[in-house]
Parts: sequence; structure tokens; C-alpha cells
Amino acid sequence: MLCVCSVVFALSSFAAETTEVDSTPFPYEVVYTGESTQKIERYSKDGRIVWDYPAELARDVFVLPSGNVLFCFNENYDSKKDDNVSGVREVSPDKKIVFEYKTTGQVFSCQRLKDGNTVIGNASQGKLQLVDASGKLLKEIPVQNTSGHSCMRQVRVCRNGDFLVTEESARKVRRYSLDGKLVREISLPYTPFGLIELENGNLVISGKEGILEIDPKDAVVWEFKASDFPELGVRWCTGMELLKNGNILLVNAGGKVRLFEIARTVPPTIVWKVDPSRINLPSGHGVACP
Repeated sequence: MLCVCSVVFALSSFAAETTEVDSTPFPYEVVYTGESTQKIERYSKDGRIVWDYPAELARDVFVLPSGNVLFCFNENYDSKKDDNVSGVREVSPDKKIVFEYKTTGQVFSCQRLKDGNTVIGNASQGKLQLVDASGKLLKEIPVQNTSGHSCMRQVRVCRNGDFLVTEESARKVRRYSLDGKLVREISLPYTPFGLIELENGNLVISGKEGILEIDPKDAVVWEFKASDFPELGVRWCTGMELLKNGNILLVNAGGKVRLFEIARTVPPTIVWKVDPSRINLPSGHGVACP
């Protein structure tokens, strides 16, 4: 049954919490999509790049249980064109390509499923593409938003096998079943980018102006407002990694402080941020912790 819901804002405004911020180079090893360097880069805790791999306009990245790195890519990228070579690639620590699927159009997201298949979010084509381990296209699921550059950003697989999609220009997160039916729609106050499904069923959604945590009834139960932290110089809240401690590691695409950790307290707390004077982290959109 189709469920079309709007976000109900249940939170009042909170002032940002002031606390001492961790000044170590990195509290975790980090794999990062460096767009200006056109590489996937792995940083050690002391801030050194210990591994990298060429990747033109990669905006989503995963470290798989095998240690391999999965990422999407775009060759000869032009945001005004939809015919570039793109796709998803998996490489081993010794930089061998162990899986690759090529398509055309702007691809900003990918994810490996538990059954070994891979889902790709193709914005230019306005569809999700599901491919198997051999690179065979199994299924295409059209999304509701208009195809093109602003059609979608991240796609994430739900625990029940549905697909969540941030449909940027529509300012919505939409959930599709495997057979392509729209089963949920969440309207947002700003353009969305990233997605996390929590164990309790809540969704964490990043976007232009911050992050929202939304429960299954579409109520906002937690919020990070970028405007409350002007010292971070937030341009766009994009890729996220849910850490073991429950905090969120967030990419600030093109902003001043390009990576920082947020505790999901009320009000939110910044517990770590990369120091631009010590580490020249390139602009990027995707992050993962091994």
C-alpha cells in the first residue's frame, strides 16, 4: 500500500553544545573519496595516506569484509551531460580489480547486498541498476524523480530488501520494493544526500543544511543544524558513517572543516574534527571506516 508522508517537525530549536574537541589527526582509520585528487584515499590515525587508488568523481565508498574497497566512479564527468562512462568497481588491497560494472550517465552511489549482488544509483538514467557478481544486469528499478544530474544521490538497501533513495531535486527520500513499488515517501526541508537506516528503524538523512533522524512515523527525533556550528564552515552535509559508538562521521563537501564526528546528543556535540592546518583533506563526498 502506498504511503506518502511528510516530515512532522517535533523538535524545538536547540543551541549547539560546547565541549572540548578531540585534536588527534584521525580517531579512526578512514577511507575517503578525494574528488580534487581523483583518488580513493586511506588515512591512518596519524593522518598519513597509506593507500590510494585512482577514481574519477567517486562519491560513495565501502570497505567490504574482505578488505576490498567498493566505489562508484564517473569518467570524463560533466554535470551537464548524461553520456559519460560510469559504474562501480571493487579493488583488492593490492589494487587488483576483482569486480567491475560499467554503465553510462552520472552515478553517485552503490552498495553491495548480502547476496553478493550490487545496487547502483544512476541519476542520469533515473533508475537503480541491480547487477550480480559476474557483472550481469539483473534488474532496473525506475525512481519517481526526473532523471538527470539532480535525480538522486545515495541509495541504501533496507534490512527487508527494499531500497531507500535520496531524490535530491524533489527534496524527498523514497523507499521502493524490489518489484519497484513506492512504499514510503518522506518530504524534507532541504535537498538530501546521505542515508543510514538504524537498527531501531529510524532513518538518518544528511542534506544541504544538516542532518535529520526520522522515526517510522515520520517524526524528527534528532537534528543537527549546520548553522549552529559556523566554525565548521559547512557547505553541504553529504556522506556519513555510523560509528560503533553511535556517533556519525560526516563529510562536509567543499566546506572548511571537511570531516568531523557528531555525537547524537541533544543538542548535538562535535567530538572530533579534522584540522585543516595539519591535514590537507581534499574535497569529497564519501567516507568509510575499515
